[in-house]
Amino acid sequence: VGILVAGSVADRVGSRRALVATYLLRAASLFFLLLVRDTWQLYLFAVLFGATFFTTAPLTSTLVGDLFGPASQGALFGTTNMFHHLGGALGSYAGGLVFDRTRSYLGIFTAGGVLVAASAAFTLLARAPRGRRAGQGERADRARRNG
Repeated sequence: VGILVAGSVADRVGSRRALVATYLLRAASLFFLLLVRDTWQLYLFAVLFGATFFTTAPLTSTLVGDLFGPASQGALFGTTNMFHHLGGALGSYAGGLVFDRTRSYLGIFTAGGVLVAASAAFTLLARAPRGRRAGQGERADRARRNG
């Protein structure tokens, strides 16, 4: 459901804004998790976080294509995705390590929320390389190939 809603939002406001909104919702859900005391709140967290879980991949792919064009999209999105998953794997390990040392998940969930909020900020700051305007995408690449 999150992917379908985000795709519809991206069609209306653009992939950058939809991705920023997704990151902000994810960060908010992680900060909300720090306040959870009842079962219903845990379910609410699961719905909010779950709505953003797979949503960033198609939005990121679209934004990379908009910024760098289809000729570079595969390699750049693949690299971005690789680092995303490495971070996820390291985050799981770090979560266990933090809990073992502190007997609390407070630090790792706070760090996760801060990192996701930082992702929103970096997404807002991302710009197309010089000589290429964001959104040119396929038009610029097609014009370059056709002379």
